[in-house]
Amino acid sequence: DRYPADSMPARKLIPLADGRFIGLNVYNAGLIDLYRPDGRVAKTIIARGAGIDHPHGADQGWQTPMNMAIDPVHQLIFALDTALPDRAPYPGWSRIAVWDFDGKYQGDMNRFDWFAKEGDPAKDATRQTYYDGIGVDPKRQRVYVLNRKSLNIMAFDYKGVPLGAAPGRTALPWQESVVTLGF
Repeated sequence: DRYPADSMPARKLIPLADGRFIGLNVYNAGLIDLYRPDGRVAKTIIARGAGIDHPHGADQGWQTPMNMAIDPVHQLIFALDTALPDRAPYPGWSRIAVWDFDGKYQGDMNRFDWFAKEGDPAKDATRQTYYDGIGVDPKRQRVYVLNRKSLNIMAFDYKGVPLGAAPGRTALPWQESVVTLGF
């Protein structure tokens, strides 16, 4: 009775100071929800849908949002929004999307869009990747992501400006394309 019939239990729960949680529901749900301390959903903050202000969906339904981190100081949610649209390579859409705790879209970082027009920064193939993890540093206003393609930890400021990269490491010896980051 704690989860809607068409969703699964949260993949990730991040506690808030008041006892509530922000939870990531992936797969068919594609939601970021606010949970009460007893585990029931209080409200949906972000839902997959059409338009730049929503996480993207795909036929497979499992892609997005892949992971998230929150900044409780500035009340921001950073989500890894990756999808495989029809007629696009793997992935055809990738970005770090940002919303406030009320679900208002704040912007994105390092967006890749296979269908963007030539000359658009979103068409830059160096941005085409899955991100395997994300963490934030509220004090320094930094976002750290794990780039599966390069195996690098990439850093951005909150405006999306790239600040550099450092070598990551594989999580499992048989999964060379996965990197790990602990926060």
